Amino acid sequence: MVDAPKKGADLLGEPSSEVTQEEARLHPLLSNEEFLAAQAKARTRLDAERKKAALKSVEETELERLREETGVVENGPLYEKVDITIDIPEFAPNLTVNGEAYWPGHTYKVARHVANSLREMIARAWHHEDLEIKGKKMGEAYRRAHQTTISGRSGVSSAPGVH
Repeated sequence: MVDAPKKGADLLGEPSSEVTQEEARLHPLLSNEEFLAAQAKARTRLDAERKKAALKSVEETELERLREETGVVENGPLYEKVDITIDIPEFAPNLTVNGEAYWPGHTYKVARHVANSLREMIARAWHHEDLEIKGKKMGEAYRRAHQTTISGRSGVSSAPGVH
């Protein structure tokens, strides 16, 4: 003898589309209405958080723009915005400070303390270019070029300040 299928199930014993709300619970402890209300409340909270974050972002951006426009400096002179052009030797692809890449030939508006670091890195790159890559001696790197010639017949000629 074949057993009759259970209410709300088809011949294979799987739930059918005729399952009532009581039989299809969305949460083991909450009623379906409570569960749906909690989901709606969560969506509302998420929307409020996103709106609050967007407002804060717009406010911070506008505040920074107004500070630059009016010249107001935050936390002292090292945070003042200055322009710097990156001029480095060919062997160096770019300079990186605080995870941000600065590319040669471009001018950037950065805080003075970042510009100071970039200037030092540029100077050291050129120093490395002169000493290590071009093979100049240490004294040659710091000595200014003079067009001085010393001859047994004419003595010293073309020296700056000597006539």
